[in-house]
Order: sequence, then structure tokens, then C-alpha cells
Amino acid sequence: MAILFIPVYTYELVMKNVPNAVILWIGVLAVVIINVLAPVESINKLIDEEERRYYARVTHCITALQVCVLIIFCLALQDYFYAGYVSIVLVAVFMVMGKIAVKRYVQ
Repeated sequence: MAILFIPVYTYELVMKNVPNAVILWIGVLAVVIINVLAPVESINKLIDEEERRYYARVTHCITALQVCVLIIFCLALQDYFYAGYVSIVLVAVFMVMGKIAVKRYVQ
């Protein structure tokens, strides 16, 4: 539930007080993190090289599509843009956390 409320309660704070350049750089960094770290293995299910290539390709396609949609929303619907933007940033944060967890617990 907290993930659903993050965009709702941070919209005013971020969109009114943070410069657009900072928002853009955080978004670009999040997309780069997603594309570099994808796919993230689970502690319970490790993936082989073929699966890694397949899931990386799928991730790149989905991320590109979402970025295109965000660009359209940025031009017209800023409320929707922010919700999509926060989702990309949260995915990047959780991917980093997942990589740390797998690296720590899987030898």
C-alpha cells in the first residue's frame, strides 16, 4: 500500500520544489539502472544465460515503451507523468536492493 501512496503524497513536494533538470536526471539514471541490472535473479530461482538474455530483451522493450508513454504524458498530463516516473524510480531502487540481496545470500 505504501508504494501506491508514494506518488500521491509526494507529487506536490517534488513537482513544485525540485527543478525539472533534477527530475530528468533521476529518471535517466533510473532507466539506465533498470537496463543495466535487468534481469534480477531471485534467491530461490537462479536463471541461466539464455533466460538472462531473453528477460533483458523483454525489460529493454518494456522500459522503452514506458519512457515513450512518459514523454507523451510529460507534454500533456503531468499527474500521470509523475505516477509513471515514480514507478520507474521505484523499480530501479528495488532492482538495486534485489541485486544486493542476491549477491549477499547466493554464493
